[in-house]
Amino acid sequence: MVSRVLDLTIILSCIRITAGQKNQQVKHTVPTLPAGTKPATGLPGFFGTLRFETDCIKGMRRMLEKRKVVFSIILGLAGFIGAFFSFQFDIAPLTISLIWSYCFPLAAALAYGRNYGCIAGLFGLAAFFPIFLWPSNGWGYGITVALLLLWFIWHGYCRDIRNDKKRLWYHPLIAQVPYALFYGLITYLVYPFALSCNPPFWQDTAVTSISSELLVSMIIMATIMMYLNLIIADTMLLVPVIRKILGLPVRNESRNNGVIILLSIGIAIVIWAAIVAYTQTLVMMKFPQAGIDLSDPYYLLSFIILVPSGCLVGGILARYFESRYEIEDQLRKSEEKFRSLYNHMTEGVALHAFVYDTAKGGINYRILDINPSFEAIFNLKRSDVINRIATDVFTRDLQPYHEMVLLMAEKHIPTSFEASIPDVGKTLLISVSPLGKEGFATICTDITERKRFETALIQSEEKCRILVEHAPEAILVIEIDTKRFIDANIQAERLFACSREEILQSAPEEFYPHYEEDDPAYLLCKEKMSLCSRQALSGEEIVTEQTFRNKAGEEILCEVRLVRLPGPGNRVRISLTDISERIRIAEGFAQATKKLNLLSTITCNDIQNSIYGLYAYIELQQDHGLDDLHSSLIQKEINLINKTLKILNFARNYQDLGLKPPLWQNVTHVFLYAISHMDVSRLSRKVHLDNLYLFADPLLEKILASLVENVLVHAPSATGIQLTYRICPDKTMQVLFADDGPGIPDDLKESIFERNLEIKGGMSLFLTREMLSITGISIVEKGIYKEGTRFIMTVPRGGYRFSEDADL
Repeated sequence: MVSRVLDLTIILSCIRITAGQKNQQVKHTVPTLPAGTKPATGLPGFFGTLRFETDCIKGMRRMLEKRKVVFSIILGLAGFIGAFFSFQFDIAPLTISLIWSYCFPLAAALAYGRNYGCIAGLFGLAAFFPIFLWPSNGWGYGITVALLLLWFIWHGYCRDIRNDKKRLWYHPLIAQVPYALFYGLITYLVYPFALSCNPPFWQDTAVTSISSELLVSMIIMATIMMYLNLIIADTMLLVPVIRKILGLPVRNESRNNGVIILLSIGIAIVIWAAIVAYTQTLVMMKFPQAGIDLSDPYYLLSFIILVPSGCLVGGILARYFESRYEIEDQLRKSEEKFRSLYNHMTEGVALHAFVYDTAKGGINYRILDINPSFEAIFNLKRSDVINRIATDVFTRDLQPYHEMVLLMAEKHIPTSFEASIPDVGKTLLISVSPLGKEGFATICTDITERKRFETALIQSEEKCRILVEHAPEAILVIEIDTKRFIDANIQAERLFACSREEILQSAPEEFYPHYEEDDPAYLLCKEKMSLCSRQALSGEEIVTEQTFRNKAGEEILCEVRLVRLPGPGNRVRISLTDISERIRIAEGFAQATKKLNLLSTITCNDIQNSIYGLYAYIELQQDHGLDDLHSSLIQKEINLINKTLKILNFARNYQDLGLKPPLWQNVTHVFLYAISHMDVSRLSRKVHLDNLYLFADPLLEKILASLVENVLVHAPSATGIQLTYRICPDKTMQVLFADDGPGIPDDLKESIFERNLEIKGGMSLFLTREMLSITGISIVEKGIYKEGTRFIMTVPRGGYRFSEDADL
């Protein structure tokens, strides 16, 4: 039943006059068919529109709630049935009908909105009672039915807007004013015309005219009854029980509305009864036992007016108490929030009241309340300090602050100050805020830890400042965006031969060599420093060398280190170390090394030539024939000469160590150069180095050649070699050189690196270890005997790179 009513309601709401509705309009209204469905044929306009109306019905059914539809129909039927039990009485020449049941369909409209007000009027038949109650009106009751239905819809519409926008003019009693004017105007203009069309075919006795006086009286009476029913309906919806039945939300603040409204109605009835009794006994001189004549129109009218008036007063009182309860609840919640905040905040709070000592002519303050944090900060108990004078509670350490607090509180100006309390071993931030003229509040924040951190931070900053100011290198801070120095230490003043203020006022370019825009040296220095700054901003720590020119005109070669400073802005710290003297010493040392190397080479050649001469004489002596004794002695001399030649060869190789500075070398390329002059055709080679560069002595090629030569000489059964690498967890690198030969016994793994001329290859491995150690590279043998050798060269952090331009 409810579903059919819903469908009928929605169809009526969707009916519209559609003239000239063509295929173009149908195209927009017909929904898209599912894939594989054949379109309908025949009469597309009509059936397309019907399909559209069906979709609208489905959509609007979701908008309407069955529960609300049911109650709207029930309230409409209550209004329809109650109309037949309305109050009627004759006032010649009229018969007055006082319809009191309007309130039920109005309640549906005020509770649910215009759609449900329409349902109550249509399907609850609340708008159709004039057809049955006043059949003699003929076509006239059609006007009455339409106006009643519009009345329900109008108040439902105002209810919908009132839910979205809280506007006073959408209140039912105010919104009734424009509708009352509309009702009176339409009734006055259209109702007589409708009566003039009488009689209809179903009512031969229908009236055909009405006098203006009677029409105006009817409009006034209907307007009054509308207002009275509206008051009753609006008051009904304030009762919590009725709201629960209708499914409306019930606020906790409206819990007493039913009692208030019933009391108001009861008082109105008592007043009406008192007025009636007074009229009968004292005015009309009738005794109470005569009873009350309810057929008397004056008694009935007074009852009908007083009861809605009681409803109106009850509604006003109910709303007033709702607002009071709401304010009280908000106040209670606010107090609970404040109390929770007061009790759980980490700051200590105390409330005080001024105490004026007239006898001593002074002023003090009394402690009214303290929170738990205040107790913890001062090691006090609330029960021990409440309502006590402050000077009796606090110790001497706090007495100086007592006067300060009073002075600030008397001025009624909020303020704060820090106080160190030795008695409790804490530093507090005390805020004083006036509470009117009778007292004030103090808020104490324990800042002991913060002060300790601040002191430690100041000390740390001072240490850093001392380290920077007295550092051996010049330190500057540059702002990259503005290209200006923002800080410099004492060494920077000495390096640039000017004061700190002059450095901060100078551009960095002023300290570049040959400060001229078209000078190649200046342009090269500017470009290089700009590149280094960008790299430093990206997070790299840049180390380079650059020549600068100070204010005295001296050019100074410096080692430059750039690193980005943390914090806001693009700031870079530049440290400059004067390496001019170091370079001169290094160059002098290199010259001395070259001279010593030359002297050693000449000496070795002279000794070798002398030995070769001595060897020739010994061979000549052997040709003349010698006995066995002299032959054995000469052989020993020859052995010593050969040993001496080996020592000279070793010295000649060793004297080249460190002669040239280390440099970045591509290990793959160096290895290929090392084996290019060897016959390694019988060995398979496996090299996986991924463009690895090592910072090593220039004799790295000879080192790798020595390792391969050992395989060729001492491992004839070897079939392959491999050269690979791996990075260790500590960021060091291991370069691995291995073969599949017989390997080295465990007891010889360390002795092969010793300086021993008796062991084959011993001298070359000794030199290999020495050459690698120049740049901190170590070498050990970790192979398995009879499975092959495995030399591991460990490269320290920073001693390797994977870059095409590593040699730069």
